[in-house]
Amino acid sequence: MSAFLQSLVVIYCVLCVASASASSSPNSISSNADLYFADASVETIGLSPNGQFVALVRKTDHGTTLVIEDLDNNTVSAQSLNAIWQSEIAGISDLYWIDNEHVILGAVHKSQGIPNIIETQYRANYFVFDRLTHGSDTPNIKTIRTDAMLVSPMQNIPRTILMSTSQGATQLYHIDVDLLDDYDARPSKFRRPDGEQFTSPNRISDFEGITLRWIRGKNNEVSGALRVSMKGELVVTLLNDNLSESREIILATKEQLSDEEQLKTIIYPMSQSSVSSEFFGFKAGEERKAVYLTNIENHESRELFRLENGFIRQIIVDAELNFMGVQTDTDGQIQTLYIQENGQVSRDTNTYVTRHVLAINSERALIYQDSHDTPPHFRIEANNNEIIRSWELLPNLPLSPSILTVGSINVDDLNINYFLTTPDSRENFPLIVMPHGGPIGVADSPAFDPTVAFLNAQGMAVLRVNFRGSAGYGTAFTEAGRHQAHSGMLKDIRLVTEHVIEQDRRINSDRVCTLGASYGGYAALMLHLTHTELFRCAVSIAGVTDLNLIGQDPNLSSSSNNFVNEWIANPRENYEELYLNSPISNVTPNIRPNIFLAHGDEDDVVDIEHFYRMKWVIENSGHSVDTLILDETGHTVIDASTRIKLYDTISGFLDQLN
Repeated sequence: MSAFLQSLVVIYCVLCVASASASSSPNSISSNADLYFADASVETIGLSPNGQFVALVRKTDHGTTLVIEDLDNNTVSAQSLNAIWQSEIAGISDLYWIDNEHVILGAVHKSQGIPNIIETQYRANYFVFDRLTHGSDTPNIKTIRTDAMLVSPMQNIPRTILMSTSQGATQLYHIDVDLLDDYDARPSKFRRPDGEQFTSPNRISDFEGITLRWIRGKNNEVSGALRVSMKGELVVTLLNDNLSESREIILATKEQLSDEEQLKTIIYPMSQSSVSSEFFGFKAGEERKAVYLTNIENHESRELFRLENGFIRQIIVDAELNFMGVQTDTDGQIQTLYIQENGQVSRDTNTYVTRHVLAINSERALIYQDSHDTPPHFRIEANNNEIIRSWELLPNLPLSPSILTVGSINVDDLNINYFLTTPDSRENFPLIVMPHGGPIGVADSPAFDPTVAFLNAQGMAVLRVNFRGSAGYGTAFTEAGRHQAHSGMLKDIRLVTEHVIEQDRRINSDRVCTLGASYGGYAALMLHLTHTELFRCAVSIAGVTDLNLIGQDPNLSSSSNNFVNEWIANPRENYEELYLNSPISNVTPNIRPNIFLAHGDEDDVVDIEHFYRMKWVIENSGHSVDTLILDETGHTVIDASTRIKLYDTISGFLDQLN
């Protein structure tokens, strides 16, 4: 599923350069796609402990810049980071205020490996910036040369951070930033790096075994450690305020960690929640694609969020320890996804607002907020809710007011929820039905989505359906989606579409089109091909066109293949049924398809072979098809220029509806 179409999240992708090439593509029109799918103007942001200063990282065509704004004196200083980055940057991993004068920035570098031989390697570099010299010709910038992990700033001790190293055992150190090396200082054999601080005098605690992750609590302070003991056990060590061990909980024995079935039940914590015994974490027996809330006392857990493509690097919580989002690595690019809190949906309003408190002190708070028709932004609010300063992530986006309708219908004794977003000032408008990807454990939400906003601005309504198998409606609802990708899910989408057309007379029923990515692309094609009387056209981005091919793809990891076979399609058991319910089997000379296909040539989730098979079948049946191959692009369209090209071309294809 394309990152844009994960309507559960608001995605702003950065970095990387790719291009797009078209074969038999439609003529594109001026659609303002460059405004909706440009990179975010702010990559990451942080508020100083006293609330006076804001540090933010901006990504522009000229490179990466660290900006510090003084809210009291209305002054701004900027420092280009281009000279600091020594290799390709995958993204910014951390930005924290150490105290009111120093900012620490973590940058993740990647060294590309050789497929199937050497894995891509990642390493973090940390840089400390002095606010008082920031932006000057000779800024005071320090760096950390020891192979260590940033644990947290020690905001109660100025100019001090916590770092850890792990070489058979784990050591936790307090580091004075003033003693660190200047970033441009050459290493010398006559002195040890980092002011010789990674030594016993600075050591706070020492744990046997290997620490996998530090668990953070309020104010980003460390509250525990996830580690593997010398016995091979997976344990959580909870810490006191002085960072000494207070309690140890065994999550899994060595034998359980070696049992593939047992691994499916083990969730290891990453971040503390507002409930002391509950943590946000990942499941040990699967790739890091889902976030769970687990109680380490009774081992009860539930899934909060699932990512289709890439993996989750970090779990992000807000100032009150509520689940706020994730930091992901998709096709080698780091992104931050802000997620609708708790995955819940308000069904009694036509306005939805996502709001997270990122940081707070006695006088001010740093807020992230968006709504269904208002692009996301950061802002500083005073205690009286006065807005002191705001930063728009898409500052040039023209606002296009829309109406959000939240509804549901009953299908096969299941409550199928949907979101219909319509232009505010138009009648007789087209309808775009936009199935989400996944399809299991993923869901749409009414939060701001750039694709929905883009289509609304073109005068089109957008319908999103949380069909059976979607997340956020309980285990039974998710389970109802097992092996229903080619049947029950399509039924849910079709019946909801018929329902909203009947209920909303402003929709022109002769101008309905489907648009989706990954599974959403499959659904878009199947709905159009099997119900041409209802769906006039289809847009498929990285779509599955042969269920048997996706069910036995040798390029997928074993866990991904197991997931596909268990939940989506199992060719060994249902080959004929899956063949008959694949788009490639539903194109006939008697049905004139109206289809646009787009696919990344480096897609390692849904192989581009799906694109070529569908294209061949359509053309071999005597029909034409509009296509676009996205060069140097994986399953998710990361690069802004490629996104703009893609949606500008899609706009030209959909112009037939206007």
